[in-house]
Amino acid sequence: MNAPNLRSEGLTQESLKVTQNFIIGGLTQPLPDSFQSVEIGRITMLMFYLGAYKILFPEQPINKVIDTEKTIQYILTSLSVKSDSKEVFQGFTGCEMYGIFKHGHISYTYAALASLSQLGYDLRRIDKSSIVNSYHTLFRKECKGVFATSLEEEGEYDIRFIYSLCATCYLLNDWGNINKEILFEFIMSCRSYDFAFGQMPKRESHGGSTYCAIQSLSLMGMINRLDHIEELVQWLVQKSYLGFSGRINKPADTCYNYWIGSTLKTLGYEHLIDKKFVLAFTENCVSKRFGGIGKNQEALPDPMHTFCSLTGLSLIGALPVKYTIDSRIGIEKPSYL
Repeated sequence: MNAPNLRSEGLTQESLKVTQNFIIGGLTQPLPDSFQSVEIGRITMLMFYLGAYKILFPEQPINKVIDTEKTIQYILTSLSVKSDSKEVFQGFTGCEMYGIFKHGHISYTYAALASLSQLGYDLRRIDKSSIVNSYHTLFRKECKGVFATSLEEEGEYDIRFIYSLCATCYLLNDWGNINKEILFEFIMSCRSYDFAFGQMPKRESHGGSTYCAIQSLSLMGMINRLDHIEELVQWLVQKSYLGFSGRINKPADTCYNYWIGSTLKTLGYEHLIDKKFVLAFTENCVSKRFGGIGKNQEALPDPMHTFCSLTGLSLIGALPVKYTIDSRIGIEKPSYL
């Protein structure tokens, strides 16, 4: 496939081309053995590959590379509607192997919907009633306002899964009986002394958790109720040293191109980012041998860091794209919204 020449004042043509090859390989070839541990989240990896592809190949439809109809059907078969019980979350699973649990997972549901949208599938065609009517099964009674990943007793629950819930509701354009006020109260309870957010109340502020908090508030239409924005923006900007980091006194990591960059974009302060330093750091994290982008200069490349690096650069205006990425969901906004 002929690779288009993208222009970026920081990423070289060599880096862009080897990263294009990395993405094409991920979409068309079996995943390497090292990815076995994340096989259960294959749909999330697909979302990352598709998002990066659209940025790197703006002129070439995805159906030139993969069978989109077959891929769409593969995703749709992971929709868990196997139980008649109203106490089972009937969302999407991460892959066919996960189906043995007979219930959905809220983060994989968001990833599945985002992937379908990027493949050109109209999400209004999904029979969403089973998903919407089972949101309540993820609500954790022991911690008011928080939702879990799934019904597993050992399943995680924190602000990340509130974001997955909000993104799912937004993409389906249906919030069901979700009480947004309770979600708002929990999100605000996760705010720390520095006005950024942790995963749970009284936890350390974190770039990823702050992303989840701000984007959830925006998706719910409650961002106008957020105060101390100036202090929050200061915290976010201070995470930029060469590249972005997620916490105080932590090294830079390319995934925060997106978690920090998109949060500033949603708040309207992305112009405060010094693009040349972020671009230079990202360039140094490109694997010239394998293609793709790793978390830092020593790390092997992976689809998540590649997607987050490129999407973050696009949102802050450091890598041009020919469509508008919605900073709250990481993909182009569906036309029906």
